[in-house]
Amino acid sequence: MTSRRELIVDAAESLIRKHGHCDFTMADLAKAAHVSRATTFNLFQSKMVVLYALLNRSLDRVSDEVKRASEDPDPYLQVMRSAQEVARLFVDDSAFYRTLYPVLLGVSDPVNRPAFMKRAMTYWMRSLQGLSDRKLFTDAISREELALGLMSMYLGVLGLWVHGEIDDQEFISRGAFCALSLTLAVAPAKDRTHVTTLMTKCRKGHWKTPLIGASKGNSPR
Repeated sequence: MTSRRELIVDAAESLIRKHGHCDFTMADLAKAAHVSRATTFNLFQSKMVVLYALLNRSLDRVSDEVKRASEDPDPYLQVMRSAQEVARLFVDDSAFYRTLYPVLLGVSDPVNRPAFMKRAMTYWMRSLQGLSDRKLFTDAISREELALGLMSMYLGVLGLWVHGEIDDQEFISRGAFCALSLTLAVAPAKDRTHVTTLMTKCRKGHWKTPLIGASKGNSPR
């Protein structure tokens, strides 16, 4: 049986998909979920908490992707595929995520944002399992530091995509390219040619116009 909490989150998703924005009120949400306003506030306290519940759903979905990526014996492909698959998840439902993700990118929340970012950090830590198994991390560059770099990089690429500054294919390829480039910080000399070859494959044919110098209204797609 679906819980009232799930009904409210489902209703929020339906409202976003129907109207193309997140400007609904808690009263609108209660009506859509067929629950009382008091129940909505008791379970979520504010609309921001509801939106972060939706963001956490997206992490539930991408966590399955990193599990699949971790099955690849090549640790660099694990990182590349982790970046590609999370982008594909967003691209497959672009209208919804381009509406929802500005909440994460542009709104400060002292409780829910740190909890969400902690889960995102866990995702990137898992993507580095293969490199960790090869004992490539050191005191100079730890697994945690590289995961933070991956997460920071990916939020930047995600922001470009959310605002329409890169298209779907470039989102997938640029995120993977940048993720691989960060692994060069720990890659031994014998692996560097392999990594740069993978980077070239990610980039080739998918980046059409440089972002630098692009005039306003002239999409780099």
